[in-house]
Amino acid sequence: MSARALAPALLALPLLAACGANQEEDDDTVYAPATVGGVLESLPACQTADADGRLDLVTGCVGEACVGHTLDELEAALGVEPACVTPEGAAGISRCTFEDTLIVELLDSDGDGWPDKGAEAEAIELEGPWASTPEGLGVGASTSCFLQVYGEPDTATWSRLNGVWVLTEAHWYGWGLTVVDDDGPPGSVDPDGQVDALLTEGAR
Repeated sequence: MSARALAPALLALPLLAACGANQEEDDDTVYAPATVGGVLESLPACQTADADGRLDLVTGCVGEACVGHTLDELEAALGVEPACVTPEGAAGISRCTFEDTLIVELLDSDGDGWPDKGAEAEAIELEGPWASTPEGLGVGASTSCFLQVYGEPDTATWSRLNGVWVLTEAHWYGWGLTVVDDDGPPGSVDPDGQVDALLTEGAR
């Protein structure tokens, strides 16, 4: 079960449809409202990931690890120690990685690369198939699956690939949910219709 062989053109929408009012364009990337008619028909058909039920997008939980937990609570829930850094250009935030594919953002007000004592997780990002919802939504599921469940996103990112515009990110603010389909090595974009990363902040 893989959509990686699908031609990039299958992900494309006409530029005028994808990029509406209030758009911002920078070289080959457009950030636009995503009220785009026919978006479901333009994406590959929904294929879910293996459903294990450990991802809860309402509460922002991956198993027993949840948005709102402290670093100590996250370590206890996940059973592993994280590696934490403050990314360049992200002052005040520490990103703590558990086993390479689960990343948690917490407050780091002194910029020492380690979360403040008692700081609570603001978001959990999955960069691998760590967990999925009971419906099979997670990393590896088709982007179209999320659109079927949550409707058209509040905003989206479109990138030009081989002369056509393709969907690379979708954001649902009320759900605190972002999905990313870039599928390439660092610095490249090669979307294939499958979610490569997912960020949850819990529903608002």
